[in-house]
Amino acid sequence: MSINNENYKVIEEQFADDCKVINLKYEYPGYTGDVKWAIISNLTEEEIVAKYFPLIKENMPFIVLSLDYGKERDTYRKNEKKHYMRAARGSCFSIDDEFEEHHSESAVSDYVDEVLFSEQRKRLWEVINSLDEKQRNRLISYFIDGKTYRDIGKLEGVDHKAIIRSVESALKKIKKFLK
Repeated sequence: MSINNENYKVIEEQFADDCKVINLKYEYPGYTGDVKWAIISNLTEEEIVAKYFPLIKENMPFIVLSLDYGKERDTYRKNEKKHYMRAARGSCFSIDDEFEEHHSESAVSDYVDEVLFSEQRKRLWEVINSLDEKQRNRLISYFIDGKTYRDIGKLEGVDHKAIIRSVESALKKIKKFLK
């Protein structure tokens, strides 16, 4: 069966709507299996081969993963990127009660340490509450609520770069006060 350029483009567009191709060696470093490709789709392997053979013949053999897997993968990758970016920016504090709940061995056990931690947290919140309202809300939205700079910017109707500058300025004030 011969496919002209126009039909091929239509098939490519349909394929892009129906399927997402993943290179397993890229996705999973150290992967050594024979199958190099995965396709995220709600179609079966047979349906994909029948409908898109000219496009996927280089990707054979492949495995088919569900759309649910694709959604979870996207969520995971988004969260990993968010945490990587926060670590790269060098956040000065982290509030993560869930970590302590699941890793009680890391929780403060000594009363003196508990009091000192409590005092530090109290001082931190005093500093945060001393910021102007915009900076405080942006800082809390970013670090505690987990919103991105772009999300905060959209909510406030300003460019995300203004949010970045505001949060960085707030962090400088906090660091200066806590020294």
